[in-house]
Formats: sequence, structure tokens, C-alpha cells
Amino acid sequence: MHARAIAIVVTALVTTLPLPASAQIEVVMASSSEEGGISVSSDPQIASGGKVMFKGEREIGDDDVDGVYIGYAGGGGVSPLVEVGSPEEFQEIDGAAMSSDGTVAFVAKVLIDLEDGNGGFYPALRTRFFTGPDPYSGLFGDFEYRAVGPFEINDNRNVLGVASAGHLFTTSRAVHPEDDYPGAYIVAGVLGVNEGVFHAARAINNVDQVAWVHQAPGETLVSVRRAEVKPVMEGYPVVTTTLADGFEWVWSLSLDDSGRAVFIGQRPGETVALYESSGTAAVLAREGDGKGFSNFGRVSVSAGGQIGFSATYTPPSGPSRSGIFRGFNGAADKIVADGDRLTYNNEVHEISVGGFGPRAYNDSGQIVFSGTMERDNPLWDGSSEDTPRSFRLNGIFVTSGVGDPADDDPPDDDPEDDPPNTFTWVNNAGGAFATAANWEPAQVPVKNGERADTALFSVGGAYTVDTPDAATERLLVRRGEVTLNVGAYTVSSTSIDSPSVSITRSGLLNITGGALQSVNTVIGNGSTAAGQVAEAHLFNSGVTWDNPGRMTIGGFSAGRLFVANGPTLTTGEARIGVAARGETIVGGADSLWETGSLAVGYSAEGSLVVESGGHARVERLHIGRAEGLGTVTVDGASSRLTVTESALNFTVGEGNGEGALVVRNGGRVEATGDAMLSVGFAEAATGSVLVEGFDAATNARSTLHLDPSTFGYLLVGSGAGGTGAVWIEDGGLVESAQASLGFEQGNGDVFVRGSGNALPSRWENTGDLTAGERGAGSVQIEAGG
Repeated sequence: MHARAIAIVVTALVTTLPLPASAQIEVVMASSSEEGGISVSSDPQIASGGKVMFKGEREIGDDDVDGVYIGYAGGGGVSPLVEVGSPEEFQEIDGAAMSSDGTVAFVAKVLIDLEDGNGGFYPALRTRFFTGPDPYSGLFGDFEYRAVGPFEINDNRNVLGVASAGHLFTTSRAVHPEDDYPGAYIVAGVLGVNEGVFHAARAINNVDQVAWVHQAPGETLVSVRRAEVKPVMEGYPVVTTTLADGFEWVWSLSLDDSGRAVFIGQRPGETVALYESSGTAAVLAREGDGKGFSNFGRVSVSAGGQIGFSATYTPPSGPSRSGIFRGFNGAADKIVADGDRLTYNNEVHEISVGGFGPRAYNDSGQIVFSGTMERDNPLWDGSSEDTPRSFRLNGIFVTSGVGDPADDDPPDDDPEDDPPNTFTWVNNAGGAFATAANWEPAQVPVKNGERADTALFSVGGAYTVDTPDAATERLLVRRGEVTLNVGAYTVSSTSIDSPSVSITRSGLLNITGGALQSVNTVIGNGSTAAGQVAEAHLFNSGVTWDNPGRMTIGGFSAGRLFVANGPTLTTGEARIGVAARGETIVGGADSLWETGSLAVGYSAEGSLVVESGGHARVERLHIGRAEGLGTVTVDGASSRLTVTESALNFTVGEGNGEGALVVRNGGRVEATGDAMLSVGFAEAATGSVLVEGFDAATNARSTLHLDPSTFGYLLVGSGAGGTGAVWIEDGGLVESAQASLGFEQGNGDVFVRGSGNALPSRWENTGDLTAGERGAGSVQIEAGG
């Protein structure tokens, strides 16, 4: 920060008055143009940790000076990173951008001294990218006198931008890290390289993929395309994937780290809609579809895939309001809207939402936007022109972490939600469950013929509770890390809505001994602050947890489950990622999870990892169903996943979901019974399977085994919009009896590539293989596969 950096305003915590579904809001900057404050000239951007960046203009003396400004959610005010004339070499500041890890880049014209080759210097005007106020330390690029338009930067310091020469370009420091100014590589707009016109909407993610809106020569309709950041030779095409086509226009575009594009567009004869696509476009919300949304403005997707969008919402009764939303229930999923009231400097203001852009959402659930807040002047009576009717401040605002939308108000999150006969543990040093003094009220909770008590753990810190023999109606863990050294503990509530075990906020439950018996369990069962995750850990050989009902990991809030070092978990049904992200890891020799139906990515984001010799045995497995995004990874020799009732019940990508199954380093996935695997199953589903490599210690091949002795059927890409792909690489093995690729308007492909441990990647299909049965299908075998 250079010497002229000053704090413009002290950040104030702002609490919304009780209006439905509003987030808590912080004011990062508030200024009046009449007072010579900063005016905002670009959509603000937010990084992880709450760092905020925007381009603005500040009145200094008689001049309005352009600058790039930095602020932080939670305090610290706003300070200039750089302003025109400070240092004096900076002549003009064009676009500015920030990566999700907080690196700020900007384009500026600088008048600097360059060596003339004869030991002297001459002044030269240059256009370069910078990350700080040193005019002689550009990030990359030297564009002479050409202008550089809006651009974005990712965590790998790669840039996607627009040049006045009429092309879309990327840079790749990862390819040439030793170069002071690595070259720019053209993505579109030059003869032979995606010829045609690119439109304003474009995005880059943190896995070096770019997306943009393209109009081919002579065409009136546009498409959304995606490619990877890599150097290409001038005149050779960049390899692209068309994510969606046939649009009259696409206005706003954002790209998450899974490669999913979310955008606002309109097709001929249709109304404006919010779309998503990883290869097949699906409508998330459309004007006139009965959801009450219109006037879609901009969309922002966090790196992890959370969606925020600006629109106008018209409820069944009451006035329309424009604002920012996180889901498609306009009342429940509103983050902030015009007319929301907040308190700033002890005065009540009404807020108006202004600029909101594609880089406005971070993975902590915080959203940044520009806007105004206004309050009435109590002295105004309409009789004097010198007395203003109201006071108006321009501002930069950050919402609290809002996460994923929930269906209803989360239960078990506040004391007033606690059921009758709740006993709260009060000894943060730990102790015996059966000691009355450790509880408030001072009585041991029980479940018997006379009482049905709830045991609540909500004190901070980490502590151990010895529980040789106990029984309660419910077990709640709200915060802190409680280890139950169990002999036998039975929790008997049978209600789905009031589960026998409920873990909320940042609560962590460890089970390290004995047997826990419950009925239904939710890990992540309440609203949380940004970054909080509810967790359950099941440790040690001989330890068991029997839950014959439903287990949910990632219910109303984020949840995580570990099954490690030899225990056994048994569930009747399980869902990972329902309304918030859910994660499960099963690891270590003899660690076993047995369940009936398992959905990973039920309707939000979910993941399951089986590693280091762990075993998951499920009856039915759905990876990425409905609107969910699911990933299952089986990693390492002796790590196994078994699906026992797989016919039409083993799917990777189903409905409108996205699913991925990864088998690597000697892991094994097998389907028994009427063995069948469907990849990209119907509607707008997207599914992928990767079977790669081997275990170096045991030489075990990574294997997907669809029992050929029963049915052994591999279905890849089925139904209108279903898209599936299977990759077999680096010595991986897939065994099946019959296969259909691209069935009933689906799209299905299998790639067999390379070798590992001197063994070719191999697909053994002992019966019929059909590619393109009323759809599109292919098999590609290469590089020794």
C-alpha cells in the first residue's frame, strides 16, 4: 500500500430489521458525492476471506481521480490500491479484477522510462497488467498503445480479457512461469481461431477453463462455448465445447470450478430465462413460469457452485421488489431487496440494490454489491429548498454467509427450538454422563416408561463424556467437540422431522467406543455462520453405529461424516447433500458402511470418498440426482464400493443432476445381482466415470466390475438430454457383458486410453455393444488401450 492510502470510512455492522429471508449486511463503504467521497464505477468483487475490490472515482481537490480500491467485510474501511497520478507514472486505469484467493489485477497506461540500447532512457507509454502500485513491475502483457477492455483473473494468475484488436485472449503464466511477460493466446475473434464475434459475457474459473458467448460468421444466433487456457499457434483453432446454442442473446455468464456455466439468455420465441449447462442447457427459472421472477439482471456463481442472481420478484400478493436471490422461492430465498431496512450509525435506512456482477459470490456464501441507502430528514417540511427531503449515501455492501437455500426454517438451531425435557451438558472439562451435576437442570436425561428426555451438548471446547450405558429420546450437538466413550447408548425418537441424532452449527460428535443405536440422524441440521460445518466421526475397530432409518449429511446446513480405523456404520437409507453440501469419508482397513439406498448429491452438492482399504456396501446408489451435484471416489488397493441391487438403481447423473464416479489407484467398484450401471440417465443429466491406474505396491488394477454372469449392462447417455462418458485410462479395467452408448436421443462415449504397469487400459465387454441406438454414441481406443 503506497503512502497515500487512507481509510475512507470505518466499516459498520448492519442488522436488517425483521423482514423475511434477508441476510445480515455489512457496510464496507458509505459516502456522499456531495462530501467528496468515492463513487463506484464497476461491479464490486469479493474473494475468500471477505476481501472486496472495486474500481471507483474519488474527488481530490478539483479533480475526479480514478482508482482501484480495497476493503474488507468485518472492518478496516476502504483504501486505494492505486490512483491515477499516485505514483505519477500512472496515466489511466482501465479494468480491474480479483481472483477468488484475493489477488487484485488491473490494467493501466503508464508513462515509464525504457532503455534505448545506448545506455540512455526514453519515455514510453505502455498498457500493462499490474497487481500493485509499482509502475515497473507489471504482472504480464505489454499492449503498446492498444486498449484492453474488461477482464477476469483466476487463482492461477491466468487472465481472460478483451483487446481493442477485436479478439478474446487468455494468458498462461503456468506454461511460462519464468517469463516476465508471457504472451497472450487468442481464444476467439481471429481468422482460424473461433472466427466470428464474441459478446461481452465471458468467465474464467480456477481450473483454467474459460467460457464465452460466440456468434459465428453470418449467423444471427449465439452460443455459449467453453475451452481450456492453453497456448495455441496463431491460425489454429482452440478446441472448444459448445455448452448451449440457439440463443438470440446471452447477457450475464458465470463459470464454477466444475465447468458448469450459469447464464441469463433468451431463445427465439421464448421468454428470458436463467440457464445452467455443463453440456446440455437446462432452465433454472424462466419469466412467466409461475415462480414470480422477471427482469433477470446478472448472475454470479461461486467457485463451489452456489448461485446468486439479480431479478425482480412479484409475490402472489404485495408489490414487486428487485433484489438478489439464491434460489427460486422468491420469499424464502431472498438475500437482499430494494426496500429492506438496515441500521447505520444508529439511523434506520432503506437500501436500494445496485451493481452485482459475476465475481460477486465467494465460497463462504458472502455476496458483495453496490447500492444506496437512504433515510428521511426529520427536519424536512417541504417549505425550504435548502432542507433536503432525505439523506442518501452510496455504498458497497457485503451480505453474511447465506449458503444454500433451505426448504423451511431449520430446526434445532436455537434454544427456543429445544424440545421439552431438554437437559444441557455444562461441564466443559468432560466427565460421566450419569453424574447429575454435569447437567442443567441437575438431573441425568433418560428414556423410560415415564420420561423421554433430550441430551443437548452445546458448550465450547473439546471434552470427553463417559457413557457406559444410557438411553434418551434425542441427542443434540450444537457446538463444541464432544467425544462419547460409549458402552451402549440408545436414542429412540422415530420422527424424521425431529431426528434422534441432530448435529448443527459447528458441532462435532465423536464416537470412539461401544455401540450407538439411533433411528434417524441429520448432520448439518440448522442455519450456520459462514464456514461452519457440523460433523460426526466414528472411530476404531469394534465400534458400531446402527441407524435403521435415514441418515442425512448436509441437511439444512453443511455436514461431514468420517468412518475411519475399523468401525461399522449401518443405515437404512442415506442422503449426502440435501439442501447444503455434504461430505462422507470411509477410510482404513475394516471400516465399513452398509446402507440401503444412498444418494450422493441428493439435491445439492455431495461427495463420498472410500479410501485406504475402506468399504461401502449399498443396495442402491444414485450419484447426482434431481438438481444435485454428486461425486464418488474409490481410491487405493482394497478400497471397495459394492452395489447389490443395481438394476436401474445404480446411476451417475440422473434427471437434471450431475454425477461423477472415480476409481483410481487400484480401487474396485462392483455391481452384483442384476448388475447395471447408467451414466447420464435421462432428461438433462450429465454423468462421467473415470477408471484409471493401479496400486504400485500391490499391482492391483483400478476396476469397475459389472457382473457379466448376471446382467452386466453398461448404459452411457440415455433419454433426451442425457449425456454420459466413461474414461478407462492408465491401465484401468472395466468388465461388462453388454453395453449401449447413446440410447433414445442420449449422448454416450467411451474412451480407452494408454497403459499402466505394462498393462493396457482395457474394456472387456463379452456380449453386444451398441453405439448410437436412436442417439449418438462412440468408442475411441488409442495410445495402446
